[in-house]
This record gives sequence, C-alpha cells and structure tokens, in this order.
Amino acid sequence: MTSTTPLVDVVIPMHNASATILRALRSLQAQSISDWRAIVIDDASEDDSAQVVSSMNDPRVGLVSQSHCGVSGARNHGLRISDARFVCFLDADDTLEPSYLAELLPVAEKTECGVMCGCSVVDACGEPIFPISPPSIHALDQSMLLSMDCPPIMSILHTRQSLNQISRNGKLFDEQLDAFEDWDMLMRLARQFGSAEQQWGVVTQTLCSYWCTPMSLSADPRRVHDCGLAMIQRYGQADCRRAWRLRSWSACVAMQSQEMANELLIELGGLRQEDLGIVLGSLRWQVCRRHAVRHEKLGEWSSALTRFLKSLSAYQDSQAMIELIEDIRSWGGDRWTLAVINAAKRVEGDGRLVIYGLGHNGQRVCQAARALRRSVMVMDDDPTRVASFDQQILLDELRADDFVLVSPDDSAGMLSTITLQTPAKAMSIRQLTRTEHPDTAGARQ
Repeated sequence: MTSTTPLVDVVIPMHNASATILRALRSLQAQSISDWRAIVIDDASEDDSAQVVSSMNDPRVGLVSQSHCGVSGARNHGLRISDARFVCFLDADDTLEPSYLAELLPVAEKTECGVMCGCSVVDACGEPIFPISPPSIHALDQSMLLSMDCPPIMSILHTRQSLNQISRNGKLFDEQLDAFEDWDMLMRLARQFGSAEQQWGVVTQTLCSYWCTPMSLSADPRRVHDCGLAMIQRYGQADCRRAWRLRSWSACVAMQSQEMANELLIELGGLRQEDLGIVLGSLRWQVCRRHAVRHEKLGEWSSALTRFLKSLSAYQDSQAMIELIEDIRSWGGDRWTLAVINAAKRVEGDGRLVIYGLGHNGQRVCQAARALRRSVMVMDDDPTRVASFDQQILLDELRADDFVLVSPDDSAGMLSTITLQTPAKAMSIRQLTRTEHPDTAGARQ
C-alpha cells in the first residue's frame, strides 16, 4: 500500500469474496482520477480472496487481515488505517463507474458531510433490476431515514471530518448490530448535522452499482425484523413500528416464510387500506432483491404470491387484502402504459399530463409516456430529481384542465396536497389501472 496520503480512501470489507472482489477493484482502477487508495480488510476469508487481491500488484491497493469480526468491524478497522480527506465504503461485490470520483469530488469539497449520487441495482449480468431514478437529497433527512430506507453505502462519498464527529470510541459502525449498521451511521450523521440540504451535495448521475444475487431463502427474517424494531426504539420513533412490521411482512411474503408471515399479520391486526402503499412498494422490492428478478419479470411471480397469501392461516377476506391480491395480479410491464393511457384521457382541453414523483414508479411511467410519444410535464418535491427534465412544472402552476398522475405507491399524502392546494385533478397508478376504459383493454397482454 502506498505510504502517501491520498485524496480518497476506499474501505472495502471482504469475506469469502473471491468471485467478486476483482470486479470491485477493477472499477477503482478504471477511475479517471487516480488519487485514491483501496484499504481491503480481509475478514478471515476461507477462500482465495486474499490471493486475488495480492495478485493485482497495484501499490494503491492494500490488504489487511483480521480475525472474523463482521462487516462493521472490518469497516472500522479500515477507517482507523485511513487518513484521507474523503472516504468511500465499497462492498466487495459492488462497483463504481469510471467517473465516480471525478463527478463527486468537486461537489464534496464544498460540503461539510459529503455528496450522494445515483445508484443502479443490477442483476448478476449487470442489467438494471429497477428503473434508475435520480437520487433525492431528502433520503438523508431524519424523517426519511426513519422509514428504514437507506441509500446504498457506496453511493455516498463522506468527508473525514463528519465521520470523526460521530465516531464512538474510535468506532464509526456499531459492531453489536446484526443489521442496519450503515443506516445507524447515517442516522447519527443526520442528527449531528441537521438539515441534509445544507450539509450534503447531490450529483444526479448514476455512478455506482449495487449487484444483486439471489438471497438464501433460509435467511433469518426474524433477526432482521427484530433489529429494525430495535433501531426504531433507539431513535425514539414508536409511531414507525407499524410501517416496519408491514415491510417485514412483505419480506416474509416474498420469501414465502409462512410461520412469520402469519405471526406478523396477527400482530398487525390484519391489513388496512392505508397499509397498501407501503406493502406494494416493499413487496415489489423484496421479490426483485431477494430473487434477483428484473422488474419486468414481476408478473411471473404474481400467481405464486397470491396462492401463498391465501394459504396463510391468518388470511382474512378484508377489502385491503382483496385489493392487494388484485394489485399483485396486475403486475407486469403493461401497467405503466395503461396508467399513462388512462391518465391522458382525463386531461381536458389544452391541459397537460403531469407526472408527480420521479422514483422507480415515476421513471417507469416516464418511459411508458415516451414509448407512447405522449408529452408530459414532471414534478417532484426534490428539485434535484427534475433537473434533467426540460418539461418541469411547479405545484402552484397547475391548472384546472391539467391531470396529475401520482406515481409513488404510498400516494395518499401527495393526492391530498394536489386536491387541497390546486384546481387540478389527480389519481394514483393503482387508481388508474383499476378504472380501465373499454378501449384500453388491449393494452393488457
């Protein structure tokens, strides 16, 4: 390892990663900026991971061995060795785009905490599992983190000074946590530095990739669930517990883990109408993530999932459960097209079709609109997400003849905002795909 202090240290925990570590390190070597150092912490690998790293013969790549301490212990060890001004945490199976450092460093140098970029979730062939959506600075707000969503760790380039301020006894990551150690670290950053918009920079390009492989179906969902509840209790947000139980229940459905799915459904007291947004979004993510399934292939899982739901001993024919099954049955590549077609029919006179929300669903709707050659306006609560679109619109610019297609699954709040604050009409994707006009039936395959 080079003895000269670099501008960026990249800390890479490694445990039995011989199949992927070379790919991760090659993505570093491909950087257009060469002032970096890789600190690879071999966490007692039993394969030939260490030999793979050593064979690279690059003075910027250092290898340090330790007894098995887990990913948090490995990251903490790497950070103790690091002395660069900026720090990136890269897992041994993920990659950075060649322009990652060139794009992020100029922005990071102007911030207190660092900068975040977009991240692509890809399958074993490097193909995106989800549509790529621009990053949102709000993802680093305490309120958003409390939803238990967390940006991929390598999508953030940190300043050393901010990490030093939240470290505890020389440790940045909590080594006692079985999960969510990166979420816990980001929550402490958010609490320490306040408003994300004032402390962080955002680069809208997608500059890193989170590589998915099918997860073991024997993975312990109870351990992850309990750890999430402990995190919510740690940060004093008891009102988030139901939302977390819904996400855990969705994971059990995706894994077809019957015992725990029944337990959680009983704890929840059944499914409610207001739960559907959280469940649908989480369930799609869980199926794609756990099985490394591309979003376009979700329809292939609908029959198995509906059969599993009806097999649960805690199953009840509530309106919410009936609607959930109906939504799952509608999964497939055509629902985005159908939503655009039905939304366009509701635009009046010289009105405009507006897409509100540019997350994964919003990106899908935009793609469908382009394929239909339908002109749309876009709107998002985070201005960084609309930066790449020419046809932007603000909430106070909506007219009575406009129609707004609200894209997030959990759309109730956004629909209420439009109804109360503007003269425009609005519906969600779920509503639009359930109010199918006779002449749009052919859009379904």
